[in-house]
Amino acid sequence: AVFVGRIVEEVHSRVARIDIIVLQQVVRVPVDQQECVALGTLVDPSPRQTNTLRRIAPTLAVTDIERSIAFYRDRLDMVDAFRNGHPTRFAIMKRDGQQLHLELAPEHRPPSTNACHLLVDDAQKLHDRLVADRTPIVSAIRDTDDGRRTFIFTDPDGNRIDVASVLGPRADAR
Repeated sequence: AVFVGRIVEEVHSRVARIDIIVLQQVVRVPVDQQECVALGTLVDPSPRQTNTLRRIAPTLAVTDIERSIAFYRDRLDMVDAFRNGHPTRFAIMKRDGQQLHLELAPEHRPPSTNACHLLVDDAQKLHDRLVADRTPIVSAIRDTDDGRRTFIFTDPDGNRIDVASVLGPRADAR
């Protein structure tokens, strides 16, 4: 096909689409089925997915797995959902459909970067609870320019956990 004109992006009733003007006829293509025009050839902008990604779960290295299970259970109200090994060398903690994996690593040294990120409904509430429980806070609670309230705490092994909540009506957007 010969493309005459331009590609116009629209957002209509929360449904984005692209109008491609082809020989003065408008063809409407939903964005999720969108194909890009490159040098007159239709090209798929992303590779075809053959598998659905079902979960990504952070795995934290810990030096004392029983202490870490107790920490995440008591501080974040997570459930001790799975253990592997005798003695335990791996555990899965769960809450609200989310998972945190713990793996025994006796020689673990904490990294200087954040180990994982938690998006919660109320960062202030979690912050206050952790402070009351004497959990180390390594970055004070603050509001960011992009509309989040955030802070960083460490677990008993020094793993840095970044916590945020969205301020305002778009709590699921970040």
